[in-house]
Amino acid sequence: MSRYQYQPLLGRQIRLLTLRAGSFPDKLHISIHHVDLPVQHSRLEQHLAERETSAITTAKFKYQALSYCWGTPGDWVVSIDGGSDDTSFIKITDNLDSALRHLRTKKYAKILWVDAICINQADLDERGHQVQLMRDVYQLAARVIIWLGPEKDDSAAAMRYIGFVGTRVEFDWSTLVLKPTNRAHTEDEKALSAGVFPSDIPLQALWALMQRSWFERVWIRQEAHLAKRAVVYCGPATIDWHVFRHATMCIMRAMATFLSSSGLHHANILREITSPFKIPVINLRDALAGTQCSNLRDKVYGMLAVLRPRGDGRDWAVPDYRLSIAEVYTELAKQCIYDYHSIGILASCELEMTRLKDLPSWVPDWSTKPTAPLLECPKLPAGFTLADTKFSSDGVLSIASVANGVVHQVCSVDWTESDWLRATTLDILKKLVKTASIISDNDWLRGSYNADGVPIEMAFIRTMLCGDFGDMRSPPQADMASRKQALSFLKFAKMLRHPDALNAIWDDLTVYARTASRMCMGRRFFVTKEGHFGLGPQVMNSDDQIFFPLGCNYPLVLRPTDEYGKYRRYRVVGACYLDGFMFGEVFYGQIPRPWEIKCIADKSTGESITVFCKDIEMSCVVDESTGEPKIIFIDPPDTSRTHPGFWTMEERFSMIRKLGINMEEQLTPEILRSCGVNVEWIDLI
Repeated sequence: MSRYQYQPLLGRQIRLLTLRAGSFPDKLHISIHHVDLPVQHSRLEQHLAERETSAITTAKFKYQALSYCWGTPGDWVVSIDGGSDDTSFIKITDNLDSALRHLRTKKYAKILWVDAICINQADLDERGHQVQLMRDVYQLAARVIIWLGPEKDDSAAAMRYIGFVGTRVEFDWSTLVLKPTNRAHTEDEKALSAGVFPSDIPLQALWALMQRSWFERVWIRQEAHLAKRAVVYCGPATIDWHVFRHATMCIMRAMATFLSSSGLHHANILREITSPFKIPVINLRDALAGTQCSNLRDKVYGMLAVLRPRGDGRDWAVPDYRLSIAEVYTELAKQCIYDYHSIGILASCELEMTRLKDLPSWVPDWSTKPTAPLLECPKLPAGFTLADTKFSSDGVLSIASVANGVVHQVCSVDWTESDWLRATTLDILKKLVKTASIISDNDWLRGSYNADGVPIEMAFIRTMLCGDFGDMRSPPQADMASRKQALSFLKFAKMLRHPDALNAIWDDLTVYARTASRMCMGRRFFVTKEGHFGLGPQVMNSDDQIFFPLGCNYPLVLRPTDEYGKYRRYRVVGACYLDGFMFGEVFYGQIPRPWEIKCIADKSTGESITVFCKDIEMSCVVDESTGEPKIIFIDPPDTSRTHPGFWTMEERFSMIRKLGINMEEQLTPEILRSCGVNVEWIDLI
């Protein structure tokens, strides 16, 4: 037999294969034919096209698309019948060989789309063009087959248990709440949604199944996300993908004690795979953590279908495998800045030693795992300003920004994933006390915090949570420390010698410690020369500078260089939290009391909308009997977004309306300078 010779594809053609019937040990025989994919445009046209193509797919090429991990190359082959006496072959991997044998039946042929066979992998132009069609390939498939691999490690028991749990619980991705289905009849079945599992749960088998390489593959996100219907195969066992998704989110809670560092990434991967929401491009690096692909360009190309599209509905990139990896990543960063008039994408940058060659510091390295997840705290540090940027041919990005501090001291305490996963509450609390010693060791850090006047201890407590309290959210987040719970830390150090006294506040301390540990993971506490507190990248140093760029939803830590172009040049160290300056204070001044921040869940996107509310009056006072700071707050009677007490972000501009600024105009550097804001141009290299 000779190696199969691919014929060119024209326009929107794809190849489909017909898997011939046969017994499990028989040689694999297929035939290959070309078909035209229908065009899909707008949502209305897509809806009409789906109605039309449902008949087309039924009549002409009703096919199933395979989602799998390629596996190990070797001597496995599939024979291709050419319609004559000639038979050729294509080499395949061990995992694909196993998948095709499990999918093959003794009586009936199956029509499949399999990327390793249906795309000429040696033709870079064809690969790029076919990747553009992949969204339609998976959307138009009658069914997507998710192949986890052959049966092993008691996977049959794991699949049975997943099938059982997935029909008894339902997970709401907008509220992150589990609830029982109408098939949960017994008390034990109803208890599953509360995270109460029977003692005979096959945890080891479940964890072994979740560790399979399919979950790490970049491409499977869009393959599962796009499917109209999908079925999970593991050996001969099958489960509907809908059932698998709900069960997985429930079972991961039972596995919390099994999670190692790698396990945390698998948990994050499972959340990303099963979530129905599209990913903002700024979150791409977090979504890619722990994923694998053979071509690092696919860290972008393999995620295009699950990223929120550009403003005009187009994808963020056109796959072109002739471009270098650095060119692919740089072009995506530029498109984000152009489309959003924002440089928020820079929040995903880290100044790592392992960065790709030729990649500017202002371009995220999507090939590497982030040291810390993106800060998901309430924020609007740049107000409603739009980015003012200039690109040069030598890879320099010029931005308009406001400097707001120089790093004085960085705490040596290192927060790693193990602190959150394995450490006890007491371990974390002691680490927090050690971190706080940076304040007690500096006599000039005393009294009130100079950003907003709260007691210095309160500013520290707030900083370790990135200002994100559970009772700031609507609905309140029970797994995040409330402001009242955070206050318990003030009493902790004084009670260390009297452990019995800690019992009364231990529950509050536990919630605060876990929340703080999660926020601090991969970051370091720092103090600026101006006396401000923050959490920043692990690699930040003294004398790094804090900037608030226009059109950026995070403050950035920048490292000055000795180079000058048109402006002073810096390298991006990473994003940070700077306490007291996360809601536009650098541009507009401090938020007047009694206005407070409230975050409301947006059910359509899964994200939080930040608003200002004056129904929560929150102030820090000193308890005369104990001498300790405490918070007084009044819960709002209504937390709906339409409540008249809410102050929208647009109304935040009332602070500068008195200066005569037309609010319909963009807040340009010139306008801000006229208001006394020291906006300067800097270069990022």
